[in-house]
Amino acid sequence: KVSVVTGAASGIGSAVAVELVARGSHVVVADLDAAGAIRAAAELGPSASAATVEVADAAAVTDLVTRVVAEHG
Repeated sequence: KVSVVTGAASGIGSAVAVELVARGSHVVVADLDAAGAIRAAAELGPSASAATVEVADAAAVTDLVTRVVAEHG
């Protein structure tokens, strides 16, 4: 399983990412705050990776999904 969680650098998004990792998913921690996404992914361990995305930009979200599929299948 692979999950993309937006807004995952903090708050509810972070809590969702923690739960998904606990349930066996690899989580892509996606956030506009690149440093926060990297920090959150590092805290989650090897079952997480970081990505920067502006969810208001549809092309950026499409690009993120394309990259995640290419990397994780």
